[in-house]
Amino acid sequence: PSEQTRFTDGSSDGNSEALSARVQAHTIDLALAFEDELVAAHVRKPVFMQRLFLIGNDVATISKPSISLEDVAKLPLVLPSRPGNRRQVVDRAFAEHKLVPNIVVETEDFTSELSAVRAGLGNTIMNIGELPSGGFEGLAPPLPVEPALYMTCSVISNGDAALTTAAEAVQSSLIEVVRQFVKQTD
Repeated sequence: PSEQTRFTDGSSDGNSEALSARVQAHTIDLALAFEDELVAAHVRKPVFMQRLFLIGNDVATISKPSISLEDVAKLPLVLPSRPGNRRQVVDRAFAEHKLVPNIVVETEDFTSELSAVRAGLGNTIMNIGELPSGGFEGLAPPLPVEPALYMTCSVISNGDAALTTAAEAVQSSLIEVVRQFVKQTD
């Protein structure tokens, strides 16, 4: 075939911001990414939304089915450094409610964030409602944050150029596969 579609799932790039930049630079055609601030030059097809939850050692001491953002602000927090998408959602929520969070650690990657939480340095707010195996052992089930905070995952492409027929087919298939996977894991 004379067409080549470039796609990545982010496992080697590590984050949605890097994927967005690669789409903008035309080094990949499609990316599955969480977005907070919508980049005008992207064409996006929303795939699913994920709610944010409090995760950490303090969760086990809370007897309510959810936790208010006001109560979260009082806890020691381990958060990703700025300007990540999840951090932007969290920062905006605190600002909208005129709350100042107690951030004790900022991390550069997911592994460091989880390590700091597991070490008991604080709690975090993640878009994980059910803890998978591998790194989350010993932590209480996540608590939903109220009011509900969400992140949207979309397939993004560069708006400067139309997708090829092959890329459109990959995009459609990807959306179908991811939605089916999300539906099965709910």
